[in-house]
Amino acid sequence: MPALLLALILLLLPATAPAGAFYQTLLAVLACVAGGLALLYGRLRILFMVLVTYLGFLLLSGQTDVYLRDGRFAPQAALVFHGASLWLPLMFVLNGLWHERGQPLIDVIKRVLYQTLAFGVFVLLAAWRPDHMVSLIASVHLPTMPLQWSVLPALPTLAIYAAVLVLGIQAVWTPRTEHTAMFLSAVCLAVMLPRVFADAAVVPVGCSFILLLFAGSIVQETFRMAFRDELTGLRGRRALNDVLTRLDGNYSIAMVDIDHFKAFNDTHGHQTGDQVLRLVAARLNRAGGGSRAYRYGGEEFALVFFGKLAHECLETLEGVRVVIESARMRLRDESSRPQSEAQGRARRGTGVDRPGLRVTVSIGVADSKHSPDGPMAVISAADAALYAAKGAGRNQVKGAVAPKNARVRAAEAKAAAEKAATAKPREPEPKVFRTRASRQPADSL
Repeated sequence: MPALLLALILLLLPATAPAGAFYQTLLAVLACVAGGLALLYGRLRILFMVLVTYLGFLLLSGQTDVYLRDGRFAPQAALVFHGASLWLPLMFVLNGLWHERGQPLIDVIKRVLYQTLAFGVFVLLAAWRPDHMVSLIASVHLPTMPLQWSVLPALPTLAIYAAVLVLGIQAVWTPRTEHTAMFLSAVCLAVMLPRVFADAAVVPVGCSFILLLFAGSIVQETFRMAFRDELTGLRGRRALNDVLTRLDGNYSIAMVDIDHFKAFNDTHGHQTGDQVLRLVAARLNRAGGGSRAYRYGGEEFALVFFGKLAHECLETLEGVRVVIESARMRLRDESSRPQSEAQGRARRGTGVDRPGLRVTVSIGVADSKHSPDGPMAVISAADAALYAAKGAGRNQVKGAVAPKNARVRAAEAKAAAEKAATAKPREPEPKVFRTRASRQPADSL
């Protein structure tokens, strides 16, 4: 959305000299921001794609400025334009597929070396035989590629379409925010390059859009890392704390704990424990009823119900408890794995060699009416209800018992103090002392 708004603003600006200075300053700032974020968070692929984008902007904007100002092409305009049209998508593909591995410093040196080598060879060949280089790029025609596909020559067109296809497959195959940004940046190249000399705003708008995509992908990825639990995909503890500061009115919080989770880890291993956490998280995330699921920590989760009291959430909580109880995790029996593909096809779907693992949860719920002292008090009350559910045999839902709020406790203490102050002191009963003679029976006198 910010990239679209910026693109609209840039398109509305006139193509004058001050606007050109503005574009250059804007692109420099965006490149610094996107590159700084990439360097800060170790996103070397994004960092080098930012550098390639900014270098492409400098090369192309210099040629378009001359053309739009003087009405003629610069002497090396064809060489620079065709070279950039081929070089930009190829560098996008190279950096997009070259994942960060090993020591960052060694990785940076390798990337600088390879890309400088590729760019340097092109520059040397272009300086030696510029006409031959232009004819090599612009005169090649592929019979299977119709000319109406693009106004660009065949080789740059093929490189652009290959970049869009390869980066698009990567974005679908391994869905991540930065992969989506890379794919959209390739699409932006495909839209921008054929229109370089048509409008003064095409190159700065396209490059600005690409740089904003890269910066936005890093910001969104860091937000996801900070507020999302990587194992379960649920919102994490930090996201819950952020929501708690903004809760108001009626709300309920349910604390969910996996029964005997330590036994899962001790008996079946931590990988099975992780699968149990993912299973429970997936069911909680689809609980419905206006709830929002969070990973609280360890084997404990939280469900926040906005605008609902505890008694209104019991049906939803009971439903999700039943759903989790009815789910069965199939454990792979390594000792009886099929030895061939034929055995695997024959045994597939029978489930005879994979016992089912039963998972249950205990749930405690409290609301803002039970604990009006704030969200942390509601969580404490829900925790107390959770421990009550575990003490009652586990695999059940318990609601918190409404405690007396601070005002009621203060009023009761004040009334007790006033009663004690106004009450008359009780007089002790007089003691009666008997003599030996008074203790003798009457008939003995």
